[in-house]
Amino acid sequence: MATAMLLREHWTPAYLAGSLLPDLDHIPLALRLVHPDPGDPRPLTHNLLTLAPVAAGSRDAAAGMAAHFVRDLAVGTGVPLLWPLTRRPVRVPYAAYAVVVLATAYSRSRPS
Repeated sequence: MATAMLLREHWTPAYLAGSLLPDLDHIPLALRLVHPDPGDPRPLTHNLLTLAPVAAGSRDAAAGMAAHFVRDLAVGTGVPLLWPLTRRPVRVPYAAYAVVVLATAYSRSRPS
């Protein structure tokens, strides 16, 4: 959610909820006795195809999901953005993520 908050100046409840939506699948995983390994791939809820039905209901929620994906591209195993075409995860260097987020936050903090 922090990335979503840094990437957008005016948050709506739908936007913030959307930023958490891709990780709803973590709830049942947390209740299991054996937890996933940090090297496990991200679930298939982390792909561009999931944005379409969410956007049909709320563009703000879809934007929040996209912000979530921005962070996940730079941490862990990457994101299977192009599923079902491929399960290969897409990754970006963490430094690139940090520059984009900090530059966005900085540009919004400057007076117009």
